[in-house]
Amino acid sequence: LCELAQAALAFRDTSLDYRSAQYNLGERMKELSCLFDVFRITQRDDFDLELILETVAARLPAAMRYPEIAVGRIECGQQHFGAEICGTQLEAEFIGQNGEPAKVIVAYNSPLPPEAGAPFIVEEQTLLDAIGAQLATTIEKLRVSSDEHDRQALLDAIFVSAPDAIELVD
Repeated sequence: LCELAQAALAFRDTSLDYRSAQYNLGERMKELSCLFDVFRITQRDDFDLELILETVAARLPAAMRYPEIAVGRIECGQQHFGAEICGTQLEAEFIGQNGEPAKVIVAYNSPLPPEAGAPFIVEEQTLLDAIGAQLATTIEKLRVSSDEHDRQALLDAIFVSAPDAIELVD
């Protein structure tokens, strides 16, 4: 009888561990899915910076533990994308346009369930840090692309308006 009770307790503990592992796996999948979507959004050539930031801000809440009460926001200089924030928040800073400070923010605008514990977990901070780094890289890539486009337009204008032929010698 004692062995049966020990086996039942061991089974219960294993079952609880399994449920906990399944829950944690589901949370990591939500975070990875969000990160993948952010990378896809930032690689789109048909999106300008404002649309990228608005789309990323809208995608953030789904990666949190309580997506139904979470909101996402990106502050880039004087511009703000996403929902208004008025609650417990988590943020990651990055360098925005023209070297201005920028932030990726996620907040819970409603009270958390009593069993929630801490409002945010380490993995969510890591996610926001990675998204901030990706946004900083995207902003720099768009700046370099714009500068290159401007240089090419200047060269084209010089060649078109030159009265004499310009020869390139190798």
